[in-house]
Amino acid sequence: SILRPSPVRLAVYLHDLISVIYARRYPGHTSRLRDAYYQAVYRQTLRHADLVFTNTEFTRREILDWTAQRRLRCPPIQIAGYGFPPPVPPRPKQDVIILLVRHTPHKRSDLAVPYVYRWQKTSGYTGRIICVGSLPAGIRMPEDPAWSWAGRVTPDAMLRMMGEARAVLHFTDYEGFGMPPVEAALAGSCPVFSAIPVAREVMGSCGLGFDNDRYESFQHAMDQALQTPDATVTGWATALYERHH
Repeated sequence: SILRPSPVRLAVYLHDLISVIYARRYPGHTSRLRDAYYQAVYRQTLRHADLVFTNTEFTRREILDWTAQRRLRCPPIQIAGYGFPPPVPPRPKQDVIILLVRHTPHKRSDLAVPYVYRWQKTSGYTGRIICVGSLPAGIRMPEDPAWSWAGRVTPDAMLRMMGEARAVLHFTDYEGFGMPPVEAALAGSCPVFSAIPVAREVMGSCGLGFDNDRYESFQHAMDQALQTPDATVTGWATALYERHH
């Protein structure tokens, strides 16, 4: 409850703080009422919880900073595993790249589409590029026969598509964990991802990260992805599963 304390001892799981930082980081992309609601929920949650579970050291520090700035008591925070399903056996690959897009600004679809299109043209890649998700207003897929639009798909369909793709691309500038690169590796596809601090923590030495601010970094990651053997991806999947399960 926003208004009353919990009547029982309370352990909570906080995946990230994006709900309470969105209005500040991305002005105009959330309503004042929605922001006020989440601020109240998080305040009350942290005020009355006896224990907090989260998934990364990055989010643990975010929670500590958020409570300190508001002079709230912070309960003990425990980093726990995530509970991913085990890796699947490698599947035959199609000449396909999956580009994950979202209409929310932190997912950087504004960067993803031009970067991938530029790489496609300069590298001579002749396979298909499938966009999965939803694009923000004002951003369109290139009018190129190699590009196709899948929209939103079911989790089972996503797992199958990832397993058959040569690479899965995840652009973002904020996450509390960042599940898609881990999911891609577990499905058997090479993950290519924005190497923001939390992604480096989650992925370790697995996958291929790139700097959002440098196209050349993305280009290098993509060129490596197409040369990464299945055995390497299988090794990444095993390491990530053991680390986060």
